[in-house]
Amino acid sequence: MTNLDMTPQAVIERNETVAVWLKEDNLDLDEATGLLELSAQDAIAMAERVRTFHEQLYGLDFDTFHPLVTLMHQISEFCYCATWMDDLEYSLWHAVLSNEDIKYGQEVITQEQSQKLSELADRHRCWFVWNDNLSFPTPVSLDWWIKHYKEVSTNAPS
Repeated sequence: MTNLDMTPQAVIERNETVAVWLKEDNLDLDEATGLLELSAQDAIAMAERVRTFHEQLYGLDFDTFHPLVTLMHQISEFCYCATWMDDLEYSLWHAVLSNEDIKYGQEVITQEQSQKLSELADRHRCWFVWNDNLSFPTPVSLDWWIKHYKEVSTNAPS
């Protein structure tokens, strides 16, 4: 289902879910009022603009990356109870390169999870990084990510 396929009720339910996440993360709900008060039509239009932006900028179909970003998010939630832990993309890539179970937060990133991350990244030729300006994960090309990771990581596995 694309963002344009969302019914007004689905948008309202999504906004209610966002409110729960904000409360769980102890964020000020007053600061998020603008997001929660979006009309269904405005929310759908905003989501479509973001999707179009990604498709134009990266030449990618944003909907196809759902399994990768979802798995990254699930690992973050499982290991840290955080939607997107700081530097999650680096920790997960370290696990992909290590090809072994890696202690992460309260849990372990399993070798199987690392292999699935690697398969999804290879299939879609991308990786997700947190974008502070947009406040959500953004896809980058896998080639760029590999080069970037090597440049910034001092303890990168070979």
